[in-house]
Amino acid sequence: MPDTLYNDALRLMGALKHRIFSGPKVLFCRLNNTCNLNCLFCVHHGTTARVPTKETRLKMETLDRVFDDCRKLNVGHICFSAKGEPTLHPDFESIVHNATAKGLAVTLVTNGLFPSKLLKTVCRIHAVKFSLSATNAKDFFRIHQPQDPSDFDTVINNIRLLGRAKSRKSRTSLNFVLHALNYHSLPAVIDLARRVNIDELRIKCEHVEHRASPLALTQPLTKKAEKLLLAAYRKGHLRRVKNNLLAHYAETGKFLPAVADCRKLIQTKLVFLHSFASKLALYVKLLTSFVLRPCHMGWFVTFLTEGGDVTACCSTQKSVKIGNIHDKGLAKLWMSTRYRRVRLKAVSGFFQKKMYDQLCRGRFLLRENATLQSLRLLCQRDASRNGCRVFDLEAAQLKSLH
Repeated sequence: MPDTLYNDALRLMGALKHRIFSGPKVLFCRLNNTCNLNCLFCVHHGTTARVPTKETRLKMETLDRVFDDCRKLNVGHICFSAKGEPTLHPDFESIVHNATAKGLAVTLVTNGLFPSKLLKTVCRIHAVKFSLSATNAKDFFRIHQPQDPSDFDTVINNIRLLGRAKSRKSRTSLNFVLHALNYHSLPAVIDLARRVNIDELRIKCEHVEHRASPLALTQPLTKKAEKLLLAAYRKGHLRRVKNNLLAHYAETGKFLPAVADCRKLIQTKLVFLHSFASKLALYVKLLTSFVLRPCHMGWFVTFLTEGGDVTACCSTQKSVKIGNIHDKGLAKLWMSTRYRRVRLKAVSGFFQKKMYDQLCRGRFLLRENATLQSLRLLCQRDASRNGCRVFDLEAAQLKSLH
């Protein structure tokens, strides 16, 4: 695979020096905008979403050019997702074959509702993330709203067959979106993940308390979910399956994150603070945590939509749009002046100051940003102490990128 520790070091140094020394580590690629489910919590096909009327998908020849540019840019990983279900793309098998043949590690985000003939292709994928938020046919029909009531059996059968396949090289994970309609199914989903040989269970909270929604996971419901998880933990069931809850429990004593917005908590605490010094320190913390938080993802990931638009992050706003893949190749867009300007705005905290609620709140790369910010501060401190550069890159090493 082209992605190495050396390329990661180049990306980190690029983020520190505001230059480009390597291509992105991961390309998130949306193949199409169609889906065979209408999940209640889905922002694209849910009950409150604006479902696209026209099918849009990336063509095979366009993706081949993208894969070639990925090799030039030393991209190590490509994640196939969609505004729906990626396996509905008519050329899905060829797309996976071409991507793996060109040395790209592939991740697939799927709802698991694909025909059994695709199972052989899915077995060749490096990581498969199943999105399933129900543990029985009744809840599946209510939450995911399939066209056929028997679709739940198809999904479970596909997950089970993939887990038992001896020829598979893929690592599987089950993404369970937790909300008011399925919090009672937490013990069942833990047992399901163990029975179908899932490598990792990931539970994500759907906090929609600010909207009038039946999915709102309110504070009382969160407490009930905590009790269910604690009971499963004490019985040892939760520890039998690798999951994303144990680390949070060891750090905070809670399995699930707090329902309330952190900014609201800070504003509430201001009422109880009387000393000027405490207020000033709290204001500084508020500014650095929520307003001036830099984003370094412009050096590590990039996004390609089903329409061919290249964006700097998972948002589709025009402010982070770089260009279209049909006009310029991925390599040219990655090195373009437009992308450089967006990176500098992001790393300066411009988007968080101007559009925090609309663009950056709750995005899935905030944790990676916190890690990169810590590394950046560490490198800057070491460089100031030692008075030397960590890397001395020559122009000859960068000719292939410029």
